[in-house]
Amino acid sequence: MRLFFIISIALASLLNIWPATKVQAASNVDTQDTAVATNLGLFGGLPLDIAVDPNADGQYVYVTTYTPNGLFSSDDTGVSWTGLSAAVDYGAGKAITIDPATGDVYAAIGDDLLKTTDHGNTWTSLTDHLVGEFPLVGSELAWLDGILVVAVDNGAVQVSADDGVTFTSVTLQAGTRQNVISIAGDNTGQVYAVLIDYNTDTTQVFKSIDHGVTWSVLDVAAGGVAAGSVFYSVAVDPLDADHVILGSYHPDYNSYHSFDGGNSWSALLNGSNRIGGEQTVFDGIGGLYIGIYFTNDASVAAPVWSAINTDTPLSSVRGDIYAVDAVHPTTIYSNTSMGVAKSEDQGATWVDSVDGITAVKTYAITQAENKDNVWLGANGGLAKTANFTAEQPDWEYPILPEANGGSIYAVWVKPGNGEYVVTGSSNFFYYTEDGGTSWTQAEAPDFFGTVEAIVPSAVNNQVLYALYTNTSLTEDAYNGGVMTSADAGKNWEELNFPITLSTGALAVAERNNKDVLYVGIGAGGSETGVYTLREGIWTKLDEDFNGLYVNSIFVHPEDNATLFVSVEADSTVGSLYKSNDRGNSWTLIEAGLEGANHLDAMTTQPGANAPMYLTGQAFGGEGVVYKSTDQGDSWSEYYIGLKQEFFYALLFDGLITGNDRGLFSLQSLGKIKLTNTNLNNHRHRLTITLRDAATLTVLGKRQLTVYRKKSGKAWQAIDTIKTKANGKVHITVRAGSGAKLKIVWKPNKQDRAEYNKTTSRVLTMTQ
Repeated sequence: MRLFFIISIALASLLNIWPATKVQAASNVDTQDTAVATNLGLFGGLPLDIAVDPNADGQYVYVTTYTPNGLFSSDDTGVSWTGLSAAVDYGAGKAITIDPATGDVYAAIGDDLLKTTDHGNTWTSLTDHLVGEFPLVGSELAWLDGILVVAVDNGAVQVSADDGVTFTSVTLQAGTRQNVISIAGDNTGQVYAVLIDYNTDTTQVFKSIDHGVTWSVLDVAAGGVAAGSVFYSVAVDPLDADHVILGSYHPDYNSYHSFDGGNSWSALLNGSNRIGGEQTVFDGIGGLYIGIYFTNDASVAAPVWSAINTDTPLSSVRGDIYAVDAVHPTTIYSNTSMGVAKSEDQGATWVDSVDGITAVKTYAITQAENKDNVWLGANGGLAKTANFTAEQPDWEYPILPEANGGSIYAVWVKPGNGEYVVTGSSNFFYYTEDGGTSWTQAEAPDFFGTVEAIVPSAVNNQVLYALYTNTSLTEDAYNGGVMTSADAGKNWEELNFPITLSTGALAVAERNNKDVLYVGIGAGGSETGVYTLREGIWTKLDEDFNGLYVNSIFVHPEDNATLFVSVEADSTVGSLYKSNDRGNSWTLIEAGLEGANHLDAMTTQPGANAPMYLTGQAFGGEGVVYKSTDQGDSWSEYYIGLKQEFFYALLFDGLITGNDRGLFSLQSLGKIKLTNTNLNNHRHRLTITLRDAATLTVLGKRQLTVYRKKSGKAWQAIDTIKTKANGKVHITVRAGSGAKLKIVWKPNKQDRAEYNKTTSRVLTMTQ
């Protein structure tokens, strides 16, 4: 049972009293009953929305990210950010809107609607104020002249005229998988909305003239818009209520603007070229941002556009979203490949603004032998540190082997040289010999796909293997391949994996001083199962894992005959299989994994019979790290993450996890059972049992300290004891009535990588 609690809001009373429960600010340490998680300070993430409070001189800024609990606030103009507490559990962040009169902020996150009246220090849930049973909050909010409009599922919006106390539901167009994705309006009651039908990938534009109470379809085609055009955003000029922008980033369609409230439209062009973006944002002084372009005068039929500078000190501006500081209109915020950037000169120069945003999806972890050099594959590029063993590592992020690079899923560092790194992106391999200062594109056969894994040979430190997956929609099938390099990643060659199969996982084992490759078939393949490559021949194992596709393969480093394969289907069914004979026969592992799905990455502590770890999601959708102390035959929930959270990578140096919220160190907790038998003359016989809190395995031969506290005094250590092989120990102590006793286990050097300090409950003596 974890210690976090999930905020539950009672139904508002007939008097519309606000719920009392608040969401507190974040901490970088999350303590549960079984483990302690510490964020290792990798900051950034992909924003979905940004908003600036038009009060307080632009001091307060807010951002959402598409990660669990993805809502962050800044009270220092974006210099630093604070997230939600681990004590609450929401899904991915979506949209933000602000009441300009009060500075109250409304945020859509997961399936919930939140509000803050104190600049993000605490948040109150308004979800139970929405109309209907379990409405799904959509991806768009708008504050329009005292009216809050919230997009919900199935073509509807909910409207509140009393700051979110009560709502009215209004349907624009009924239908499943039809959602409002953009809303904009003015202070006259005119509101515009873009509704997308995901069934047909078409959009419609709606208009309301009564603050969103009633809606009608705008026939934009009759006003000059090309038939079939698809739009993703709408914006209204704050200087001219009849000036409306419809934005599209689709390569086949124009963006448009209207100067008569949507009756007629003309294309927005940059010369003869289309111009578009995910958002269109007015700056309030006549300017307009769309994509990476800006015009100082949007009031003319053919604006003159200039490209913003997209370079930041650490990254590059994408221009998908913008937020303008209304107090200082030349100050803007936008999204980058690593997070948020801020400009005070209309996009001429930028600074990165990510400190405290814990939303870097971390897909791969690799560590050099010195333990200080660690490299990560993540969204936005690579990350590295040269002082990983410090209490708080210093990170360089993002590192981009190629210009305009995106997410990286595979990276390998040479064990004896933390400056030599090999990685892969879409269609290419790269290597560096100087710690990422310069990169060289490796020689490799042409391939189309994303490099998903790079693993070293089990017998030759110059040999690497890589797996790539092709998810191109134009190829009409998911497939992939496997390559090898004999010179540490400088030159690659194909290993001729069957081309009709989708590659899902890669692992290497040693047999008779030769490599044996295991390649799992991933989603979209024409069959399921695992292939092996031994001495140049691909052979399929007999087991097809009940028709499920392979997420990961783990070869036990202490016994290469022992294999684990995690599989799933349709994101709901997950299973783990174990083989003790190199894949000739398999056992389905179910103990402790009932209801689990998305089972994926695995690792183990060094040494025979050492604890093992496995990632997945629980039945309720929370991310989970499982722990086993019997070589994977049974599992226990070790650490519980957030709803919709995925764990992508594991490394044991202490347990390190890469997940949707960055990089975390996990340490187990012990569980101390303490009982007392009163003797005579203030003597007490204590029985103490020490176990692993997750697996309940007894922890023998561990030294414990007994503390006593007398009334008005500090705690004092009075004895040290050691558990026997069965994890138990008995001791007699003297303590008068009212004295308190507790037991503390402070792990020694042997246990420190795995366990954190553990304290028993406090006993108060009664005689």
